Amino acid sequence: MAKEFFIPAWARNHWVWLVAALTVCSFFLYLMTPFSGDDYAYRAVFSGAEPRYGYLYYPRFPVSHWLHVNGRLFDKVMPLVTNMPQGLMAAACALMLGAMYVMAVRASRALSGWMPFVLVAAMALALPWWDSAFVFAVQLNYVWSTAMVLGAYIVMVRSAEKPFGHRGYIAGLIFCFLAGMCHEGASVPLIGGWAVYLFFSGRRPRGVQLRLLAAFVVGALVVLASPAFWTRVGGGGEANDSVALLLLKSEPLVLVMWAAVLAGLMFTPSRRRLLSFAATPAAVLAYATIFGAPVIVASGIVGRSGWFVSVFALVAVAAYFGPRAARRIPVLEWALSLVLVCQSVGLVVVQRGLWEEYKTYERDFIAAPDGVIRGDYTADDALPAWTLNRLRGVPDADDVYILECLSDYHRCDSVAPVLLRPSTRFVGSLPPGARRLDAAWLEAYVVEADGAEWVFTPVDSGYAVDRRVLDPGDR
Repeated sequence: MAKEFFIPAWARNHWVWLVAALTVCSFFLYLMTPFSGDDYAYRAVFSGAEPRYGYLYYPRFPVSHWLHVNGRLFDKVMPLVTNMPQGLMAAACALMLGAMYVMAVRASRALSGWMPFVLVAAMALALPWWDSAFVFAVQLNYVWSTAMVLGAYIVMVRSAEKPFGHRGYIAGLIFCFLAGMCHEGASVPLIGGWAVYLFFSGRRPRGVQLRLLAAFVVGALVVLASPAFWTRVGGGGEANDSVALLLLKSEPLVLVMWAAVLAGLMFTPSRRRLLSFAATPAAVLAYATIFGAPVIVASGIVGRSGWFVSVFALVAVAAYFGPRAARRIPVLEWALSLVLVCQSVGLVVVQRGLWEEYKTYERDFIAAPDGVIRGDYTADDALPAWTLNRLRGVPDADDVYILECLSDYHRCDSVAPVLLRPSTRFVGSLPPGARRLDAAWLEAYVVEADGAEWVFTPVDSGYAVDRRVLDPGDR
């Protein structure tokens, strides 16, 4: 009793220390993660070889972005965040990563026992991090948005259980509005989840909860009202895969959860538990996953399009099993913590080497008049399997958008980096069947030969030829 008197209540939850360790590791990881793709595009608003605007333009930027790009909240602050000192940006990203884990555990209400460790481990290992989640622009749009949306869900649920003070009520309204505006892939499914829950439970939100839910809906409507959003939805771009594969690759956790639910409904004991769970607010998150499929199909993107509903599924499962997982299992808790922390430390160590390579690569590119760089840099598919394709280093020859953004930020002559590795060979002309990669101005071609794909990049009067490195996140 005396010992506990000096320990804050939150610190007695052992999973908090695991989240703290992962947060610290992620700080060093972000500190040594190079900018990539959209990161440079947003940085170029206020910096680079030809900044598009001065900082005094910023009040107009969110409006212009809402009209011409999308309505998402964190994209509106992206130019400011990506132009922060790297240490400050890394600290912000690390704290929001930790906040995402904390909000997930609190939303599940499985605050004790072994379930928080399992939930954090599942999120750390099973979410589609491989789909560019360590690009800062994606980090803000997905990790930060997850923390915000889960926080809004917690606020809305608790408002029906505990009265708010006047200041808390105003803060809650603002927070829920901003959370609803974070990302349509999170807010639209969550609103659908609330609608299904309220319909089947027969409950009606009243008073503060109704107003908080309304604020969240209004925030979502701001995103959906963006003219650019509907242009993108109706753009008719080619999907990354067939509908079945899109769903299978993007929301496997959701599919497994609903398969388990259907199986559980066949047996009386589990059916009773499921029906009892359906009467709790946590069912909102389970129902929200139903609305993930239309979002995934509409986006046509494999991977991160299923991020939010996968989080909702994991939190809902943790909430369902939480009451039966209240006791501690130290061996399991220590084992999961050790795996997660060791992997996170390993990621930092490997990323440090990639960071040093990237700095050399970037410096040589800026200094090279023709953009040609010579060196033996680590290819993405040469990284250990346990890194789970999360790390960012020197881009491959087929990463045309990344190469374009890198060039546009650092120089204004439409000269892209061309990396000549020891294995690079040269030819005088393109072979038959060469297909140009989809790019704005960069010229690169893919040729299938000898059972592999090869990238042909123009160099002088010929072409540099390298094998194509296909990453899980490549489109």
